[in-house]
Amino acid sequence: MDILASISKAKKLAVEAGNRVFFTSFDGQQRTPLTGDDALSKADLFDFIHTYCRRDLDNILQVFTDVRSHKQALPVVAEIYQQGLLIQYIPADVVLDDAIFKASSKSVQDNNEAINKDNSVSVENIKQHPSSQTVFVPFRIQDASIDERFYYLYYEALIRLGKIEEVRPDKATRHYFAVTDTQFVTPNMLRLYLKSDVTLPDDDAGFAYRFILTTLNKKGDEQKIDFNIRKLPMQVWQQLEPKVKQLPFGTRLINTAKKQGSILFFEVLKRLPEAQREKLESTATGGDEGRYYTLRQLKANTDAYLGEVDIYIHEGSPGSEWAKSLKAGDIIYADNDYTETIKNMTIGQPLLICDETSMPSVTAVLERWHSDVIPIVISITNDDADFSYFDEMLLPEVLQDKLNIIYINTSETDNLAQAVIEQIKAQDKQIDCAWGAIGKADFKPIKAYLREEHGLKGKINRIRAYWV
Repeated sequence: MDILASISKAKKLAVEAGNRVFFTSFDGQQRTPLTGDDALSKADLFDFIHTYCRRDLDNILQVFTDVRSHKQALPVVAEIYQQGLLIQYIPADVVLDDAIFKASSKSVQDNNEAINKDNSVSVENIKQHPSSQTVFVPFRIQDASIDERFYYLYYEALIRLGKIEEVRPDKATRHYFAVTDTQFVTPNMLRLYLKSDVTLPDDDAGFAYRFILTTLNKKGDEQKIDFNIRKLPMQVWQQLEPKVKQLPFGTRLINTAKKQGSILFFEVLKRLPEAQREKLESTATGGDEGRYYTLRQLKANTDAYLGEVDIYIHEGSPGSEWAKSLKAGDIIYADNDYTETIKNMTIGQPLLICDETSMPSVTAVLERWHSDVIPIVISITNDDADFSYFDEMLLPEVLQDKLNIIYINTSETDNLAQAVIEQIKAQDKQIDCAWGAIGKADFKPIKAYLREEHGLKGKINRIRAYWV
């Protein structure tokens, strides 16, 4: 037993030494209130963490503190400072009364959050529980926005727990398409007509593919097109990996190498200026190679699946130049897909906001609308001629002659966010859920207004940026 204890202690010391070598640490307890843009982002970050990341707070506590949270009561953030998070939790040894779970269920029902079903104890019940305690966890990076500081804390916890082996994920199965035609459906909206020999997702508004901005003459040519000097180490490793696995402890060696590679990459990122960090992150994850575009329409055919993808053309952008270069006969592919939450925005009185980049998503959901409540729809463009995009919609009976789309031309306002807010106010209705995708400079004031004036939080307040 003493030998096992000694081995365990030696292993723990080795891990701690490795962490000291590979990870930077900010252990100070200074707590300075947020200011400037960070202060404006604070409420959104609270909302994001408590909606999507409460289980990740448990990981953070496990890695960076000695405290252990109750497994049935996920931790919450009590406060956010420039230097770190003040996390509130119920200790693991506390016996919880059944009443706390009943109160949590009632809270979810009262908030009508039908699309946010989490059976854990609510945020407010954690904060008010007499046995709850707090612990301060410093951020792992300081020279960054408040969102990035949380992002690095979250990811470092995952790496150190071994829950992710690589910062760069493996590529998903590729989806190939043949371009059959292209056509401008408005002066600035280009439609791609695509054919696929495999089933496409039917009747799923908000479904998007991540198209790689290149073309292939035939399947298999992607190896030539994908060649890039920064990918060479990965390609060499892929050739060596099967041979390494045959060695004693080969699989463990591979996993260790991947994890240490992620740690080193992570530490390099933390030391770069923000602009360089964003560029390197984008390069490492392939973000500079592809763009997500919504599958606008789907039409079944006897020998193929036909889809339509609409792309807003803004001169000079990589996606626009790629789309304009396509012609009938080109083979293109996507390496990932994603489904927007827009199809769930049917609770009470919905609000939908779009600009040219998100018009296809809004149009797709309106054509599939099944609620008796008419949504408030606000559309934003730089050119009045692009408003005609909605003219070809095939609306269901519930919306016919009842839907009134509100149009805003960006050239006619100096403050787009405020113009949108004024239009929402003019409807004189309580908004129960909202989805919107617009520019980065304008989404935050709109989201804040809906949170403060209409009480929208979490997954029922999905106003976000589609582009910088």
